[in-house]
Amino acid sequence: MEAELYLWGSNQYGQISNLGAEDDECQPVKVDLSDEMKKAVATTASAEATQLWLGPSTTCFSAGHIVYARGNNNKSQLGCAFGGEVRLWREIFVAEAKVVQIGCGWEHTIILCESGAWFGAGSNDYHQLIPPCHRLSEVTRLHSFTQLWLMDRSEQDGGKMSCGEGDKIVALSTCVRHTLFLTANGRCWGIGEGRLSREDMFQLSSYMLRIGAGTAS
Repeated sequence: MEAELYLWGSNQYGQISNLGAEDDECQPVKVDLSDEMKKAVATTASAEATQLWLGPSTTCFSAGHIVYARGNNNKSQLGCAFGGEVRLWREIFVAEAKVVQIGCGWEHTIILCESGAWFGAGSNDYHQLIPPCHRLSEVTRLHSFTQLWLMDRSEQDGGKMSCGEGDKIVALSTCVRHTLFLTANGRCWGIGEGRLSREDMFQLSSYMLRIGAGTAS
């Protein structure tokens, strides 16, 4: 059966179609997949490996180890150095392992692979990609998807966090300007900036924050 995709909502950045912002969709509309995407879906081993990921202004589609995307790319959040908008499906990433999750923030995108490796692109203005304890923390933008690591605060030389099985990243969640990571041992880490309300803001950007201390059962 041929894959079919239906979307609706804002099309300001071309995240649904190559029409203009005046063509926002209030009802589900069938979205054309590129021939390359159809071929990737057809050759994917299982339906679970084909998934759709939506952000505030971007749409990502993964088929096995290949990622396609469209929408806002003003800060290279789709891994395209030219910036601007991507109004047609574009292959943005090919991973060595199966892609299991994609986090679409406002100006950053993170791709998580089955191996636990993760790759980021886009804005790092709020350290939503690179913790301040990293030697590359002053980088404000990643123009292409780059493999990144979480690190302990004490590791000022840019070393990686312990690579034990318990530290393997198994899930992530991105919001406007921050990212949360869940590791196999049940710990949650956050980087970037978070906002609880207009009056109450908490900064994660001064370090990598460990949230909770649970242990996976």
